[in-house]
Amino acid sequence: MSATELIAEKSRTLTAPQAEVVLAFIEDITRRPAPTATELMKLPPEIRERILAAQMGQAERIYRENPDIIWDVVDPPMDYAENDTR
Repeated sequence: MSATELIAEKSRTLTAPQAEVVLAFIEDITRRPAPTATELMKLPPEIRERILAAQMGQAERIYRENPDIIWDVVDPPMDYAENDTR
């Protein structure tokens, strides 16, 4: 199952307030896009660490303020080794 399919499936179970929180979160992160991994790796280590720490702090704050957006039950990630046909 792709990430898009997983999100679509799980979003059907959200209550209206939960959906509002998720949509607000998506709007917030798309307004201020984060640097790509390639861009981060080009930065000096002290700047890179500061950016990552700030992003982690923001993610923690969002989680603590909105624990309902975290799904307790999720399917395990796909085991690619099982599907290897080589």
